[in-house]
Amino acid sequence: MLAYLISGPAEEQGTLYFRDLTRPPSLKNIAAVPKVFNFVWADGHRTVYYTRLDELLRANKVYRHRLYASETTDELVYHEHKPTCFLDVSITKDKKYVTINSSSSSNSKVLVMTTEGSKPEQPRLVLPRVADTQYYVDHHEDAFYILHNHTSDNFGLSLLRDSVRGKVSWDKLQPVVTTSESEKLEELELFRNFALLYMKKGGLPALECHDFRTDERHTVPLDEPVASVYTGSNLKYDTSIVHFNTSSPLTMQSVYEYDMDKKILRKKGTRSPAGFDVRKYVVKRITVPSDTADIPVTLIHNKNLERNGQNPVNIRAYGAYGVPFEPCFRLEVLPLLRRGFIVALAHVRGGSDLGVRWYNEGRLLQKENSFKDLIAVADFMVREKYSHPNLLTGHGVSAGGLLMATAMNRRPDLFRAMVLRVPFLDPLSAMLDHTSPLTTVERGEWGDPLEDPVVYEYMAGYAPYDGIPFAYSGSTDFKTSVLITASLQDQRVALWQPLKYVARMRARNSTVYGPAAGLPGKGMVTSAATPKLLLKIHNDRGHNASGDEANLEDGALECAFLIREIEPFLENISPR
Repeated sequence: MLAYLISGPAEEQGTLYFRDLTRPPSLKNIAAVPKVFNFVWADGHRTVYYTRLDELLRANKVYRHRLYASETTDELVYHEHKPTCFLDVSITKDKKYVTINSSSSSNSKVLVMTTEGSKPEQPRLVLPRVADTQYYVDHHEDAFYILHNHTSDNFGLSLLRDSVRGKVSWDKLQPVVTTSESEKLEELELFRNFALLYMKKGGLPALECHDFRTDERHTVPLDEPVASVYTGSNLKYDTSIVHFNTSSPLTMQSVYEYDMDKKILRKKGTRSPAGFDVRKYVVKRITVPSDTADIPVTLIHNKNLERNGQNPVNIRAYGAYGVPFEPCFRLEVLPLLRRGFIVALAHVRGGSDLGVRWYNEGRLLQKENSFKDLIAVADFMVREKYSHPNLLTGHGVSAGGLLMATAMNRRPDLFRAMVLRVPFLDPLSAMLDHTSPLTTVERGEWGDPLEDPVVYEYMAGYAPYDGIPFAYSGSTDFKTSVLITASLQDQRVALWQPLKYVARMRARNSTVYGPAAGLPGKGMVTSAATPKLLLKIHNDRGHNASGDEANLEDGALECAFLIREIEPFLENISPR
């Protein structure tokens, strides 16, 4: 039996379909369940558990669907009434339990239901919700294995025996794996005799294998130190063979097979970009001093780079929601690299690149650190002769667009061009509207300006829309060309945000972006070096581009814009 989810380009949830693979392809699907966000099989492929979004795009309900039954008979299994929490369903590796994870930005709780027995079990709590504690659950033999940050910000692994029932407390946990200050435990994959631990050490990926039989750990060797590591399709539980994939700035994908018992690593294949000679380029990790921290930066550039201040640079960053800015393959940067660009991935605070502490230092009333870090990286590129302000560009997506726009507001002298893709430009207005999608869920990220005047003033101090500066006639500071892309059907960042931002930018900076600057219109002709403010609206998209073609279109437009804007300041911008 096959289950698959289909959603439209602007939809946050889709329709769940089922197909019996033993029947002729010409026969129709068995049934369809509308408005499904995510789902998981259980009970030998006879039952599906799925989540559904409410009107604020919050997954707050879990349903049970019986195969061949009507969707109208589906049972509500769990309803999360806490408005700041989001539900997710999954199944343990040994297939014994369905898990319901109820998470906010700072804490979580997990409920489980056995998949065995003829009568469905009601969800039961594994561990109580505790402030500033997140945990995730899997199951192995006779115990739940719990990935948590209750005793360490960088997460550890503990077990809770099945025999422990009733009102369970955190002191019942038995530690299995602990982490040091420089380590972060990100993900866990269980097998009968082994646990594979996906970690970060000093912000770089690491794989550790834990042997349940001997209680010993060993390190899995990785070919590329600066890369992203992802789990493979490891459906077998009783095996010593694990599959995982890596992606790096210059390698699309490498597929590996590792024998955890014999400690043998085999590379099964590598995908590299066609027509692009990766041997000409280098990837390295450097650190840049900010006010109170050293910021990791991943650089990708030609091996023959000269630090003479004449290299175009494209700085990319995100810095929000605890999402690490992974040093993975990005197809859209290849045209930039071929034209001599340095691509700099700035791992600023607000992401979790260096652990939970790194995230906490870039959210709520410490969000200023994200902007300080990005500006420090840009200043470093100029100071250390990598580039010049006329050749410095930025790129940010969604909350990364907020980051870039705020940096541009504060240092309009620093960037020549900026790309803001579906940017979150008016966070203060969005967070003041509790009827807006996801606003309640995101209080843990930005705060609640409606209830807390301190949060209101703090957000007003960095919100891009509120911080747009005024230019004056003859100003030499305002020189940044900006390309903003937005989507008409975006349910996460509403179209009114980029529209009002562009309107205020033009109103406050008419000598730069308006007719007084000599922009096209009414017979005026612009020079290549004149700053531009461009807005492209996609009519049929949501927050994320759907499909490879849309992503390629976006990347081509953005690269063409960046190349054109720095071209007047370079002698040669042709492909090399």
